[in-house]
Amino acid sequence: MSFNEAVLAGMFTVPGDGGIDYRPLAQFIATQGYQGWLVVEAEQDPAKAPPLETVTRAQRYVTQHILPAQR
Repeated sequence: MSFNEAVLAGMFTVPGDGGIDYRPLAQFIATQGYQGWLVVEAEQDPAKAPPLETVTRAQRYVTQHILPAQR
């Protein structure tokens, strides 16, 4: 399957919707003292995943689950 076909098939998703628990990664990064950027991309078909709704859901997950793991 090509990358574009995978995007259109909905293979990629935002944090919180998929099967990856990002909290251990966030904790590891925090304990190592890393203070740079961390980017998680979720390529999606905007016809299937409305951008504002999708990014709002992702931001909520990051705020509630990933950022507290760094404290």
